[in-house]
Amino acid sequence: MPIVSAVLTLSQTSTLRAAALAALQAAPAVTLGEAHGDRVPVVLDTPNRAQDKAAWDALESLPGVTFIELVFADFSDLSNHQDADVGAVESTP
Repeated sequence: MPIVSAVLTLSQTSTLRAAALAALQAAPAVTLGEAHGDRVPVVLDTPNRAQDKAAWDALESLPGVTFIELVFADFSDLSNHQDADVGAVESTP
């Protein structure tokens, strides 16, 4: 299962920031950390690479999120076949 952690920079506009935080809290694949100023750490925990990509795309398009810094990504438990499902090239050992 893909595990991705990132730090989001949120808008300084209070309504956009509040809407982004509400959307993040409602997302089942997202765990929010404690906000520090306009930055908030998040962890995406999804069952497969396709849902990971969808969750990441949702973060990128979320109004109120102005910047995303990738901190950590672990796909080590996925098979090459699962990676191929989202367009990655399969490799052979």
